[in-house]
Amino acid sequence: MRRDDRRPDVTGLTRRELLKRLAVTAAGVTTGSVALNELAPRIWPEPPDVDQNLSYWARALPPAGAALDRSTEADVVIVGGGFTGLSTAYYLRRKLPGRRVVLLEAQRCGNGASGRNGAMLLPSTADRFLRPGAAPALERRIYELTVANLTVLQDLCARTGLDADIELPGAATVLRSSAEARAAASDVPRLRDSGIAAELWGRDQTVAALGTEAYAGAVFVPDAGQLHPGKMVTVWKRAAAAAGVEICEHTTVVHIDTGATHTVTASSGHRIRAPALVLATNAYSSQLGLLRRAFVPVWDYLAITAPLPAD
Repeated sequence: MRRDDRRPDVTGLTRRELLKRLAVTAAGVTTGSVALNELAPRIWPEPPDVDQNLSYWARALPPAGAALDRSTEADVVIVGGGFTGLSTAYYLRRKLPGRRVVLLEAQRCGNGASGRNGAMLLPSTADRFLRPGAAPALERRIYELTVANLTVLQDLCARTGLDADIELPGAATVLRSSAEARAAASDVPRLRDSGIAAELWGRDQTVAALGTEAYAGAVFVPDAGQLHPGKMVTVWKRAAAAAGVEICEHTTVVHIDTGATHTVTASSGHRIRAPALVLATNAYSSQLGLLRRAFVPVWDYLAITAPLPAD
């Protein structure tokens, strides 16, 4: 990733502190975004710039298919070939098998965040993870729903005959100080009262599990694990194609006209008209003049050890 000296200083922040800071920032910058989105393509033109995914996970991404080669019409057009776009396309075709669903991807499926992430499978949502809330029934429902999604992913792998390296040994969130350990001792009982299977580990148990004495303890959640993001993209792409989704890759969208019927224009000049549009472009949305003031940049770095040689 390119270094940028203007990036925010988040050194030493816990995940909770980071999310809180981002929430406050996002609330402040979203004001007036609707009007700015309307003017953005004319005031601040931004040519499409979709960087190529060169991460380790990208080695397992599926080969790109054909590009959009003509103007056409569809019932639903989806822009973006990551987890959001592919899964939306898959479920739309399953729920509405008679509808034509076309997905457009600028590079190849999984080129964006879906093919270069932390590979974690965690229950609940990012803003609620290990945070006891004021509505235990809602916390329990969200937790149960996200845990059930882990089984959905495993079942999808089985149906497609593909392996996404899903492993669910649980996840330990480390506590860096005695103060964090005391806070966790208060939070964990409340989490368990909400039906969340959290365990508080002391220092000795954490050392035994992680092999380091650097932490005062940890909070362990058994319903968690990891997968191979590149392989999971392949699973979703195969499932979507089998369901009848038309996937066009190397098709960069450069303009969207919204209305009763949406018109999506590709760099080739070909257009798709559809009454329903799904924007699954994540941070690339700003290049279409959309949501420019609703994104907060977060820099994330990962390191991976060299794979073991095959036997």
